[in-house]
Amino acid sequence: MNTKEAFAKSLKPNYLFLSLAIFFFTITIFIGVMYYHIIKEELENPVDLLDAKSGEYSQINIEFLMDDYFAEAGNPEIETKKAYIVYDGKYFYIACLNEEAMDKLQYMLDYIYSEEEMQEPEPVLIKGTATYIPDDLKKMTIESYNEMAGREVVNEDNFNDYFGSYYLDTYLTPKDNISNCIIICLFPLIMGLIFISAYQIKKNNIKKSLIKYSACYDKVLREVNGYDAVYYDFAHTILTKSYCLFLANGLEIYDYQDIVWIYAHTFKYNGIVTKKSLYLVTKDAKTHEVGIVSGTKKNLILFVEMYGALANRLPHALNGYTEENKTKIKAMFKNQ
Repeated sequence: MNTKEAFAKSLKPNYLFLSLAIFFFTITIFIGVMYYHIIKEELENPVDLLDAKSGEYSQINIEFLMDDYFAEAGNPEIETKKAYIVYDGKYFYIACLNEEAMDKLQYMLDYIYSEEEMQEPEPVLIKGTATYIPDDLKKMTIESYNEMAGREVVNEDNFNDYFGSYYLDTYLTPKDNISNCIIICLFPLIMGLIFISAYQIKKNNIKKSLIKYSACYDKVLREVNGYDAVYYDFAHTILTKSYCLFLANGLEIYDYQDIVWIYAHTFKYNGIVTKKSLYLVTKDAKTHEVGIVSGTKKNLILFVEMYGALANRLPHALNGYTEENKTKIKAMFKNQ
């Protein structure tokens, strides 16, 4: 990449970030739509509890139920679920019925236990999630049914013949799986937000740079296209006849006439050079880090070349981090 191309690129938003943001947002939408159709399909097509597998959305066409619950299922610290024995005309089942389900069954209860003459109720279709019957609920069901029958009818050996392996939990529906959808969507959504934020930040920085450097922009553009402009791609730095441009974070322009001191700084970790930077001190007493490079052997050699080229263009500026230069800078800024 030549100097002109590097300068032009620094003034363009990072469309790769925008593309990645669109990509991750598309994945998020796709997952959301997919889950919506899966949930919609389950809600519209429940299977009979007799044929259901664990976790499937199921239904029972209830013709009779005991008027009182015989057990409490679920985690009492989260939610108490009242379990009932119900009958569909062929088989007995266990069902944990929420308030909505009980409201639908209220007329049936009134009919079963009322002493007044009432119209025979229609079977009530109740839907929920097929859930494996735990041992404690199985034990309470056996006790309750045998008490109702007045003799021992159901035991551990024949329990599944009477009640099957699953109970209907009306507290659970496919809609509860939306939490799984949210968790799965969270990663691509966050990645999309990160990339769109990075794109927008770069775009805003470009806009601010164009406003900030509007007075010298035309001159900078001419010098960037000049024969003596040099682009150090490894350090994202351009040196022109009159300016030092740093492109790593957008566009930063430093007029040579404003620079009073330059020096290099080496960063080490466990004795190994990890980074090297060029520091510029300007007339307003501000220090600017530019020409940042990683600590590879090649980069460190090229850094020396870049530093020397800049020093040659700044004969008026102090060069190097020495006690003498520190004293001169303090004296220079003392009266400001």
